[in-house]
Amino acid sequence: MSKSRFINKSHVRTGNQSEIMDEIEKEGVCPFCEENLERFHGKPVVEETQYWSLLEAKWPYSHARAHLLLVASRHMEDISELEPEEWKDMLELAQWASNQYKIAGGALALRFGDSNLTGATVHHLHAHLIEPEADEDGKAKLVNFPIG
Repeated sequence: MSKSRFINKSHVRTGNQSEIMDEIEKEGVCPFCEENLERFHGKPVVEETQYWSLLEAKWPYSHARAHLLLVASRHMEDISELEPEEWKDMLELAQWASNQYKIAGGALALRFGDSNLTGATVHHLHAHLIEPEADEDGKAKLVNFPIG
């Protein structure tokens, strides 16, 4: 297993993120596995269920009023690995977060599989719950969530 098996540094968006990814690569660990999550992510777990942890994004996308991560408790990289109860638990946690953060509208995005195709930096199944900021007219500002 190569040291970069858990991350794809080609999708890094900030200098600070790059520094942390270098450290993760050096240690050869998954930054989203439970034993490493708070250490590398730097944000506390807001809510935890049997199968998922909810955190605020350390590097939120530009124009996101809310950007939350739902991180699978066990290491997996593809949706084919999810059991039905894990899907249900993720959706219930997303609903809880939407209520707690008063998300009026947004997106729930789940990248999976080959990070060269998905745009993900971390090879550990996780979803993004994102609400865009509104402009002065109440229209959403564009949040660029890259895929690819």
